[in-house]
Amino acid sequence: QMEAIQSAIRRADPVDLKVQVHKLRGIALNLEFGRLGALSTSMEEAAVPDGPMPDMQAFYAALCAEWAFAASLIEEVRS
Repeated sequence: QMEAIQSAIRRADPVDLKVQVHKLRGIALNLEFGRLGALSTSMEEAAVPDGPMPDMQAFYAALCAEWAFAASLIEEVRS
């Protein structure tokens, strides 16, 4: 999922970005990762079709950090 988000950012495709981030938001909220869900929501709202795309790399960096944290928690539970 993170690769799909990065690809949409590289292509400056706000429509695909909204779709990909929305998927991540759903996953995050279903697993009760509130911060990841909130970051996803912010990124989704910032990706406006036919509008200027803000610097999504900063959003993406924060998203990656939170994803890494969430993945580490999942790994702890699995161990």
